[in-house]
Amino acid sequence: MSRIILKGLAVSLGLFAGLASAKSAQITEIEANDTLSTAQDIDSYFTLNLDANILDSTIYPHVSVLGFAPTTSQSPNYDIYKIVVPTVGLGIFDIDFGARADATTGLPTGSPNCPGPGCIDPQLKLFDSSGTLLFTGDDAPIGSGAGGSFENEDSFFTYMFTFTIPDTYFIQVGSFNNLPLKNQDGNYLLHVSIENHALM
Repeated sequence: MSRIILKGLAVSLGLFAGLASAKSAQITEIEANDTLSTAQDIDSYFTLNLDANILDSTIYPHVSVLGFAPTTSQSPNYDIYKIVVPTVGLGIFDIDFGARADATTGLPTGSPNCPGPGCIDPQLKLFDSSGTLLFTGDDAPIGSGAGGSFENEDSFFTYMFTFTIPDTYFIQVGSFNNLPLKNQDGNYLLHVSIENHALM
C-alpha cells in the first residue's frame, strides 16, 4: 500500500521517474552483457512513473537503462537486455541521447568530439527466446517516443506481441549497419515499455 501511495505522490508532484521507489525506474547497464546467454535481466524494474521522454509513460509499464559504449581501450561489443513479456500486448523500444547528446546529463553535445558522449549511431534489435530476430529498428524522426532525442539517428520502434503465454525476449543495442557499439566512449538511455507487464 505504501508503495502505491508514494508512486502516486511522485506523479502528482512531477518528480523524476523512480524517486518514489526503493528501486528506480532507471537502472545502469552491467557488463558483461554482450550475448544472449549473458544478457542483463531488467525484468524487475518496470514502473508507471511519469517521464517526459517515454511515450505514454503512465499507461504502459516501462524501464530505462543507462548504457555505455565500450571505451577506446575496449573492443566493440553489443549490449543485450532480457525481459519477460507476459501476454499479448504492445512493446515500445526507444533510444534517447545516443546521437549528439550525453545520456548522463540529458543535454545535447552538438557535433561530438569523438571519442565521447554523442558518438553513437544506435541500432536496436529484438530477439525471441530461441534467438530468432523479430525486428530491427534504426533511425526515427525526432520526437518519436516523446522527448530525449536531438537527432534522427536515435532508434525507436513498436512491436505487437501476439503470444498469450509469458516468454523471454532480448533487446540488443548496437550500431548502424548491423555493427556492434563502437569503442567511442559514448552512452545512451534505452527505454523499454511493455503493455500488461507487472510493476516492481
